[in-house]
Formats: sequence, structure tokens, C-alpha cells
Amino acid sequence: MTSPLFGIVADDLTGAMDSAGAMATHGLSAEVLLKGDLDLSRTTPDVVCINTQSRLMSERQAVRAVTGATRRLLSLGCARLYKKIDSTLRGHVGAELTATLQTAGKTRAFVCPAFPEMGRTTRGGLLHVEGQALTVTREGNDPFSAVGEASVVRLLQQQTGYNIGLVPLEDVEQGGDAVVARVETLLAGGCNLVVMDATSREHMFTLASALGNSYSKDLVAGSAGMASALAEVWKKETADTGRQAMTRPAGSFVIISGSLHPASYEQVQQLSRSSSVKLVPVSAEAVLQSPHRVALTTVRDAADAVAGGHDVALYWQDPKSLQALLQGAPFTRVSVQAIAGFFGSVLAGLILQQDLAGLVVVGGETAQMVVKAVGATSIELLGEVRPGIPVGRLVGGLADGKLLVTKAGGFGGPSALAEVIEYLRSVPQSEA
Repeated sequence: MTSPLFGIVADDLTGAMDSAGAMATHGLSAEVLLKGDLDLSRTTPDVVCINTQSRLMSERQAVRAVTGATRRLLSLGCARLYKKIDSTLRGHVGAELTATLQTAGKTRAFVCPAFPEMGRTTRGGLLHVEGQALTVTREGNDPFSAVGEASVVRLLQQQTGYNIGLVPLEDVEQGGDAVVARVETLLAGGCNLVVMDATSREHMFTLASALGNSYSKDLVAGSAGMASALAEVWKKETADTGRQAMTRPAGSFVIISGSLHPASYEQVQQLSRSSSVKLVPVSAEAVLQSPHRVALTTVRDAADAVAGGHDVALYWQDPKSLQALLQGAPFTRVSVQAIAGFFGSVLAGLILQQDLAGLVVVGGETAQMVVKAVGATSIELLGEVRPGIPVGRLVGGLADGKLLVTKAGGFGGPSALAEVIEYLRSVPQSEA
């Protein structure tokens, strides 16, 4: 019985999906565990990812969740550990990184949150989103997980007790030998965490090559972009690049956009230009007042569209209003439970009434609600629609065998969701 090549700890489901999906693109089999234990009596995946869903937890809860996930991956015999962090530093980055290090018995880690393909870059240790410093972007000022610090070095200094060093872009541009030379100097100076600059895909590969050749036993933390680069360097020679081609079940696709990011709203609106996609707006205020009644209406409208041969996009018609409601402390828990119940009712109704080929979910919290609502036990990753937008197959539960695409709220341009539907429609339909 073989052991997994990689073990990934992620703090939300879209992060788990995009890091594991990036590795699957390079021929590695990958699976995101949602509940229960991995059944090693069947084929062992090369990559096992556990989502702790800890980004919005308290720091103490997050540390407990990450500690448990790391222990679980170690018990599965994962040869290497990867700590997936948000490419805009949201969540308990320092605390979770420290918990992973201590639980794994490691003394140092290499940190690269950059994801150039998605506009996230680091220069001089400063994180930029689409060329702007993190602190002036919507991502850096997330209403539920604001960062307030663009320097990866300073953030880690504030959140950990480790000494922090930086491999600057000038060294990365000189190649792997220069990177290793800088790292050795930093380690000799007592640095425990090494932050690495990158502004291009080529830089990511240079860093991954240096890490793979010289520091393969150490912990690496970063974005899905770094996960992809590492997979390209560290993949098994026997990686199954000849796996059976992806197929899709018969039926329509349902898009669920629960993200409050303006980019997500714009992406949904772009779908209105397609005659094959019907938009079904959902009132957040109505859901919070009467989730069951609104769910029945939504299922009816969506089912009618599917029966007519259309794909369906459910989205918040009033994201600003919902954001204000969720930020009201007395209503937060009740509101989230109402929204979760709404999604559960809608999905159960649609899956039982209609033939669905799969789900496209926007937003990490929404994705978690969706997979929980359908009772999935895991997600088998099949690859990527494009970098940062993974595609997998749900295992177990009501939607067993259905395709699943997830996307972080702020990822992609205005046509991102239209491109996802076009991609999914190009996948051959399964015979069964």
C-alpha cells in the first residue's frame, strides 16, 4: 500500500480545491476529504487535502482545527506537507502556519502567497493585487477578514514568534542557485520562516525547483500557484497523465454564487448574455425572513429553466444589503444558519426533481455549505478549467458523481463564469 505524495491543509474549500486541482493538472491524483477517514483499501491518491474551514474561526479554534488536520495527514503517511494560505493573506496565516510546523515537528518553512496568474504578486515582501498594494484593495479590506498589512514579512512577524527572512525578486530573477545562496544566508542567520518574492509564473517555477532540489523535507506554505509549481517539479515519474478522459453526466449545470465580491456579481451578470443560462436572483432579506418559502419559489423557477434545457445561475440580487445584515453581530449566526438551510433545501429539491450534470459554486463559505448540504464525503479533483478554477467530481451523498467547479469570489475577469460553462459543455457526456 502506497502513501500519498502530498498532504495539504487549507483554510477554506475553494482554497482546498484550487491547490489540489492545480496538482491534478500535472497528472497527480488528488482528493479533498470532507468527512470520515480516507479509505486506503482503494487507490491511494497522490494528493490528500483537508479543508479546516478555519478562516473565519477564532484563532484558538483555527489552531485546533489545523493541528488535527496535520496529524491526520501525518497518520496517512503523506511524504510532504503543504500549507495552503490565502493569496491575499486573509485568515489566521501566522497561527495556522505555526500550528502546522509544530505538529509536524518541523523547524522552518518557506512562504510564497503569490499567484501571478490571478494577479497576486510579491515584490520586496509586499503583496500586490492587480498591481495595487493589498491594503488599498477590496481583498485587503474584506468585511469579514480584513488584513491591514501588505508586507508578508511584517504580518508574519506580528503573528508568529519566528525570525523572518526574505528572498528578494532580484535573487529569484537570477535563478535557482541565487535563491539557494540567499536561503542559506538567511538560515545561517537564524531565520525560521523565509518569504519569497514572485511576480511571474517563471519565478514560481524557479522557487519550486530550488525548494524541490534543496529543501524537499521542509514545509512550504503558499497559494494554489505555488502548489502547481511544486507539483510540476515534485510529481512522480509515474504520474498518471494518461488517466481516463473526463466525462460529464447528462443534464444541466447549476451555478450558485454566494460571494459578496463585486467581481462575482459582475461575472453572473455576464451570463445573461448567454441564451443557454437563466438567471434566478435571490433576495437575501426574503431568505432571512422566510428561507423555506423562498427555497420553494427558487426551486420552482430553477426547475422550470432546467426543464427547458437551460443552465441556471442563482445569485444574490442585493449583495450589499446581505453584507450589512451579516455584519450585524446579533444576526450573524442565525443569518448563516438560515442561508445554509436555504441552499440545502434548494439543492435537495433540484437534485431530486431534475437531471443535473454538476454544480458551479462561487465563494468559499458557499462552497462549504453546498457540499455539506448534498452530503458529499470527498471530492475527486480532475484538473482545472483555468488556473485558480478547479474542477472535480463529488463522491457520496445526493450529488454523487456530479461535477463540481469552485471559484473564489474575487478570482477571474468578467467572463470567468461564462468560460466555466463553455468549458463544462465541451466535456464529453458519459454513456451511462
